[in-house]
Amino acid sequence: MSTINFTPGSVVGRYEILRRIGAGGMAEVYLGKVIDAPETRIALKRLAPAFADQPRFVEMFVAEARLAATLNHPNIARVYEAVIDRDVCYFAMEHVHGHDVRTLLAAAIARGKAMPLPLAISIIYGVTVALAYVHDPRGPHAKLNIVHRDISPSNILVSLDGAIKLVDFGIARVETGAVTRTPSGQIKGKIPYMSPEQCRARPLDGRSDLFSLGVVLYELTTNTRPFDRASEFETLEAIVRGEITPPSKLVPGYPADLEAIVLRLLATRPGDRYPSAGPLLVDLDRLVSAHAIDLSSRALAAHVATLLGLGEMPVSVAGSPTVRDIRPRIPGAVAGLSAEARAPIDRIAARCGEILERISPGTSDARDLPAPAIAQLVGRAMRAQAKGDLENAVLALELALSAARPDEGIDALLAANEALFLGVFTAYIGDQSRMAALSQHLDQLVGIAIDQRAAFLLTRIDGTLTAGELIATCGLPAREAYRHLCQLVLREIVVLV
Repeated sequence: MSTINFTPGSVVGRYEILRRIGAGGMAEVYLGKVIDAPETRIALKRLAPAFADQPRFVEMFVAEARLAATLNHPNIARVYEAVIDRDVCYFAMEHVHGHDVRTLLAAAIARGKAMPLPLAISIIYGVTVALAYVHDPRGPHAKLNIVHRDISPSNILVSLDGAIKLVDFGIARVETGAVTRTPSGQIKGKIPYMSPEQCRARPLDGRSDLFSLGVVLYELTTNTRPFDRASEFETLEAIVRGEITPPSKLVPGYPADLEAIVLRLLATRPGDRYPSAGPLLVDLDRLVSAHAIDLSSRALAAHVATLLGLGEMPVSVAGSPTVRDIRPRIPGAVAGLSAEARAPIDRIAARCGEILERISPGTSDARDLPAPAIAQLVGRAMRAQAKGDLENAVLALELALSAARPDEGIDALLAANEALFLGVFTAYIGDQSRMAALSQHLDQLVGIAIDQRAAFLLTRIDGTLTAGELIATCGLPAREAYRHLCQLVLREIVVLV
C-alpha cells in the first residue's frame, strides 16, 4: 500500500492537514480541518507508513475503524469516516481539544500533590459510563463481547470544556474466547494496567477492563501505580499475585469508601470484582453524594484549568443543575449566542418562571418552594399529562424535583406518584424518532452543564428498556434518575423546539 502525504498543508480527502499531534504503536494522529468548513477541526488517524504494506496490520487498523464507527456515546470519541484503499488507510474522528489523563497526572506530580479528588472521580465516572455502554449485555454491541483491553491514562482524554472521552479501540477484542497476541508472543496492552487474566493470556470479559480502570483510579489518587516493579517480569508477577499496598497506607486520610471501591476493582479473581460497570456506578454515586462532588462538565473544566495553571475558576459543589439554572452559569456564554439560539432557552426559563409565579407568587427559585406548593406542581403535571401536554408535564415535574427535600417527606410524595413519572417518560422513550434526535443533538447544546449521569441515562434509551426498567438499571436512586430524565427531556425541548 502506498501512502498519501500527510505533511502540514497537504490535502487528504475532504481534509487539510494542519500538524501531527501524536504517534504510537502502529498509528499516527494528525490535526486537520474540513475543507468545506474551515472552522471545524477533526483528528485524522492513519496507519503508520512502516506498517502500511503489511496485511496483518492493515487488517487490525481496519477492524479498529469499523468497531469505533459503531460506537455512539458521549464518553467515546466519535469516528466520522473511514477511508481504506490502496493509496491510504485512515479514519477521521472527533478532535478532543484538551489533554490525556497522563498529562494531567504529570501536572499533579509536578506540583507534588495527588490529583484533586473531584477531578479523579469525574474521570473515572466518565470512563465507567463508557464501559457500561460498551459492555452492556442488552445493548447494541452485546453479541460482540467487546473488551477494550487498553484502559490507561493515555487512552482517556479530557477536553478543556470538561468532556471525558475514551479512545483507542485498536486492540479491543470483539470475539468471544481466543486471546490475540503480537507476532513476538507478547500479550497486547500496557503491562502496568493489565488484569491478572490478561497477563496469563486467558479469555477476557468486561471485568478485565474494570481491573485496568482500578489501576488508573489508584494512580490518580496516590500518584503511584499499584504494581510497578523494577522489571516487566516482576510487574507481571505482582499483578498475578495481587501484591498491592492499600492506598490508605500511602495517602493519610484516604477516604475509606474510595479505598473499598479501589480494592474491589483490583481483586485478583474476576469473581471478586464488580460484575459489571453498573454496580460500580452505584458505588461511585454513593461516593459522589458523600463527598459532595460536582460531576458537571463545568466543574470538571474548572479543575482541569486550575491543575494546568490556566487560571483559577470557581468550582461549585452543588448537585445537578435545576431548570432554574438553565441559563448558563459561565459569564458571557449566552451573550455569545444568536437571538435564534437563545430563544428556546429563554422560552423554557420564562415558562418555569410563569409556573412558579402561579404556584407561589414572588418565588423565583423552585428550591424555595414549601411542600404544599410541590404537591401542586405534581398535580399540575398530572393534569398536563392527561391533556397530552408533555412539555408542561415535564417542566412541572422538574420544578418539583428541584425543590424536593427528603426531610419534608417529598420523597414519599413523589413515590406515591410513580405512575405519573413513568407515564410521562414512557411517552417520550417510546418515540424513537424523538430519542434519536435527542441523542444526535445532545452534544450541540451550548451553555447547559450536562451531568455525566444524565448522559448515561441517555445511552440506555434505545428502545430495549421500558421506562421502569430504565430507572431500575441506571444505578441511581429513583428520585435522582427521574430528575436526570427530566433534564434530558428539557434539553431535547431546547434543541428541537
